[in-house]
Amino acid sequence: MKKTKFLALLLALSLLVLFSGCGNKAAAQDQSGKSEKIVITDMAGRQVELEKAATKAYATNAIGQVYIYNINPAKLAGWTSALTEGQKKYILKEYQDLPALGHWAGATPTVNNEQLIKMNIDVIFSIVPLNDTQKSIADNITKTTGIPVIMLSYQMDDIPEVYTIIGKALGEEATAAKLGAYCEKELQEVKTLAASIPEEKRASIYLAESDDGLTTDPSGKTTHTTVGEYLGLKNVADAVSVNAANGVAAGTTISLEQLLSWDPDYIIGDLSDLDSSYGKSLSERLCEDPKWAGLTAVKEKHVFDAPIYPHNWIDRPASSIRVLGVKWLGNLIYPDVFKYDIREEAKEYFSLFYHIELTDDMLDEMLKYSQK
Repeated sequence: MKKTKFLALLLALSLLVLFSGCGNKAAAQDQSGKSEKIVITDMAGRQVELEKAATKAYATNAIGQVYIYNINPAKLAGWTSALTEGQKKYILKEYQDLPALGHWAGATPTVNNEQLIKMNIDVIFSIVPLNDTQKSIADNITKTTGIPVIMLSYQMDDIPEVYTIIGKALGEEATAAKLGAYCEKELQEVKTLAASIPEEKRASIYLAESDDGLTTDPSGKTTHTTVGEYLGLKNVADAVSVNAANGVAAGTTISLEQLLSWDPDYIIGDLSDLDSSYGKSLSERLCEDPKWAGLTAVKEKHVFDAPIYPHNWIDRPASSIRVLGVKWLGNLIYPDVFKYDIREEAKEYFSLFYHIELTDDMLDEMLKYSQK
């Protein structure tokens, strides 16, 4: 009898443990199911719902792809356009040849929606002017692909928040917080240093944005000039009026005579890549052109190219690498105020954001036309 009671008790306890375990597992699944769904209010005020943290993400333009790569390159579905051989040197090998999937930027989008759908992309980030036109584009992307689109700001001061939102969407909050905190700290320091420069000591600058150096933009109209504005530099092109499209100003062509009359202290070449057809950088070509010889910047050897690898440090795309770019430009023009060792700054930045350790040879190539 005792044996029978013992066996009955043992059976009861076993069933209790079994059903208790199943109940806990079911509860965990329910709880997990609830916690996986992510609701984000994007920077355009739109509410976007994700079924779970994204494992594959894409961007409407080249700006967004940089943020995704920074946080976790394994979650980047592809580049908006194929990387150049120069860019590849600074990108982890396993991500250099991700597919080129196109973009929605400009008047002629190049994206193949069917290809995107087949790739099981969970979310698309759109870092653009936060206006009604761009909201309509974002909504239409979701309508045609079924992929949620999160809109974000491209403004320098918003970089930390952009990391926070993308990190949440990717389920990479800790990494995103680390990168955002770095950007916030460095940008605040740059602001403080720039504010210490008296008005009469502020240098004038001209951004050369085309192969012949005669396309530029005035301040406050486009992302192209943001880094200079952050440093309080005097943009000689501010007298130029431009036509704005979707909130971003198009480049304005000027004459060399106009530039000679402005006579800036510094000329910065802002091209997305060195044009191999010339065999020389823009700064070299401008300094060798006798027509430019009368400019003070040329006489003083104050003509430089913005670093461009793996992405332009000041623009095109207007990504978070501008945090490093504003330190570079500040140190170049005001070395007594911005007392940065740019090589060391770049090593730290690339370790954090691009997941590589820069060698001296890589730095030499990267800064070849960008230092005194």
